Parts: sequence; C-alpha cells; structure tokens
Amino acid sequence: MTRYPHFTFPNLFLLNGYREIETHDGLVLEYEEEDDLEQFIRHLVVRKSERLKGWDLRFLRRGLGLSQADLGVQVDRDAQTIARWEKSNEAIPSAVDLTIRIRFAARFEPQMSTKEIVAYVDGKGSKLATSIYLRLTIDGWRIEPEPKVKFARGNADSDVLVHVNPIPRFGYRLIEHFTRENSGNFVIEPMHGGKLLVAQTELNKSIADVVMKESTRANMGMLRLNTKGSANENASATIH
Repeated sequence: MTRYPHFTFPNLFLLNGYREIETHDGLVLEYEEEDDLEQFIRHLVVRKSERLKGWDLRFLRRGLGLSQADLGVQVDRDAQTIARWEKSNEAIPSAVDLTIRIRFAARFEPQMSTKEIVAYVDGKGSKLATSIYLRLTIDGWRIEPEPKVKFARGNADSDVLVHVNPIPRFGYRLIEHFTRENSGNFVIEPMHGGKLLVAQTELNKSIADVVMKESTRANMGMLRLNTKGSANENASATIH
C-alpha cells in the first residue's frame, strides 16, 4: 500500500496498481491505469459533502473535456471568471458547484439523482472516510474498506539508514516486527507492496510511511519506534 498524493483528498491510499522503481534519484512510483485512477477520483469529488473549491472545479471541468469558455457558457459567466474561481482556494458559488456535479453525473453516473447531488452540495450527504483506500480490479478502480490493523510487539531488524522529517518518514527493510513502546493510540499495520504504515487510530491520521528496502542482514541494526508524546513532534526512530 502507498499514499497517492492528490490535491483533492489528503489521505488517498492505493492497495495495488503501482510499481516501485529504483532510480539514481531514489525510489519512484509508477502507477497503472493512471488516467482511469484520476477519473475515479473525480467520482469521489462529486461525492464530497461540502462545497467544492476552485481546484475541484478545474478537476471536474477537465474530466468533462470542457474549456473554461465552455463552462462559462453553461453558468452564464465569461472564461476569466471561471479562471478566477479555479485559482481561488475559496468555495465556489453553490449554483456553479451544483451545475458541475450534475453535468459530471449526467455523463458518467446517470443513476445519481439530483436530490442526492444537492445533499452533497449542501453538506448533508454521506461523508467519505477520512482515509480512502483504492484497489485496481479487472473492472477498474474501486474503494476498499479500511484495512484491519493489528498491534505488533518485539524487535525489528533494519537498515541503519533512518530518515526523520517533521512528519516522520523512515526507510528500512523489515525482517521481523517493531518494538511497541508507550504507543498509546498508535498501531503498526502490515501493508501491501513491501511497506508498513504507522497510524493514529483515534484521528485516523497517517503519521509515517515505512518503506522496506532490499539489503543484506550483514548491514542491519535494531530499530525502535518511540511514539511518546505528540506523533508529529516527538515520534522518533533510533538505532540500537
């Protein structure tokens, strides 16, 4: 599993549908069926139970193959007004929000009712999960339930290389499992594709990705994850 960085949602995760490639600049990800993935995310944007922002408007407009002038005609505004809305981080006018969602649904999801779409625009529709997990199937991209998590106890063999950023990120090769020390609400979750995720369960917020790297046991030490205090400020990884 890996995080899929996207401007429309802060916590999108792919359970499959990607490849990790080693380059001279480090590890990069290559996504499968990326155009279909982007279009699937547009279906999620239509289901945001809040007013859309300018970047959401641009994203849906492009998914419909419309120019700013085309959309302007549909909402009785000029292209410059559309461009100004799309550049803003403020909520777009509700009438424009409703129009773009209805037009997208009419083309790609005709089964959606106007009543359902109005509820999303008004913030009264069903809420999407804080973290959204996507899987590529033979029928295309689909939402998956949140993976179950399990606590792990013990030690982990790992590469000596440890990266700690303001939001902790660690690169190492896991052989066994973590030491769980004063972890409070934090859990260790096995992930697909050679990764682990450290998550804060109460807020359902990811605080670290742990990337398993290829290495030999001769180049390993003991790694302990200490999650005392605030995860974003004090979580640390130390070599023993």
